[in-house]
Parts: sequence; structure tokens; C-alpha cells
Amino acid sequence: MQLWLRPLIYGILLSTFLLFLLPAVSNALFELYHLSKIEPLYYLYSGFKALSVYYPRWEFFEASAVMAGVLLALTIWAWRCRRSSS
Repeated sequence: MQLWLRPLIYGILLSTFLLFLLPAVSNALFELYHLSKIEPLYYLYSGFKALSVYYPRWEFFEASAVMAGVLLALTIWAWRCRRSSS
């Protein structure tokens, strides 16, 4: 696989997750908590719920989600380039 393709895919996945999947993950954690009664799942649900409610209200929401994906892709790409050259 190309050296740049996998980091690009990871960056796109992170941006997609931040833009579209936060409410779905919080709802899934809520349901999973009620099915299993595992207490840390409720704390995860609370964090994801707060993030999914307040993060999209920020005026730089879209730009920060895309930038997080770009930064992740660049970090992985730089790490892989450094690792392959040594």
C-alpha cells in the first residue's frame, strides 16, 4: 500500500467520526450501559453526550474536525516515513 494512503484513510475516518458519529456513539454507549450495567460505560456515555451536544455548537466545529483529521494523517505519515527510512 502507498506510504500516504493509510494515514489519509485514518484522517478521513477521524474527521467523519467527529462530524457525524458522535451522537450515534453516545446513544450506543447509553444502550450498552443499560444492557450490561457496567458503570464505566455510563461515564463514557456522559462524556460522549456532552461532546456531541456542545462540540457542534462551536463556530469552528467543521474546521476543527477536518484539522484533527489532517493532523492525525500528517503525524502517522511522518512517523511511517521516519520508520521506513531507518
